[in-house]
Amino acid sequence: MKNIILTILIIFSIDNFSIASDCKDLSINESRQINIKSSTNIFTGIILNVYKDSFEIFVTESFKGTFTKGDIIKGNINNYVKKPIKGQFWLIYSNYRDSVLLIDECSISRCIEDPVINRLYIIPYELSSMNQSKQDDYFNKLHIKAINDFFDEINYLRKLDNQKITSKSKYSFIIPFILGFFISSIICFCIKYYYKT
Repeated sequence: MKNIILTILIIFSIDNFSIASDCKDLSINESRQINIKSSTNIFTGIILNVYKDSFEIFVTESFKGTFTKGDIIKGNINNYVKKPIKGQFWLIYSNYRDSVLLIDECSISRCIEDPVINRLYIIPYELSSMNQSKQDDYFNKLHIKAINDFFDEINYLRKLDNQKITSKSKYSFIIPFILGFFISSIICFCIKYYYKT
């Protein structure tokens, strides 16, 4: 019995390790592409309320999915992202099931107030041997880079959203043209038929 339990624990730990390691060693751009493909909803918002294991967020801009500006969405707090704080501005990559946001372990959801995701920004080992002033300088530069990446990402998502809209409207003139041609053909046919009889 002990061997069976031990085997099950080993299988689960290997499985969990492989899931967690799928997210590692990816650049911000690679992570972004994976998150765009795997998320049903991508949006920005402001945290309205935080509870023990959930939060509410006010949608300020939507890039993918069914949410629109002004929606208030409930999300689950999990170990995959930092715990939200009321008033923070977040960029969320998520799936939406049973009226609740679900954020997975590879998500790059984050807030502007604390945009550093440890697996995306590798901290050099030598930093621990540097003096406090150099460490502070490094982390300040890292924080500034993460903020720039955050806004670059929002701009990238806006461009994708605009391209999607542009590609939809690129040929939108054809439908009214065809419809107009079809209606005018019917009218001409009716007029010819009327005068023949």
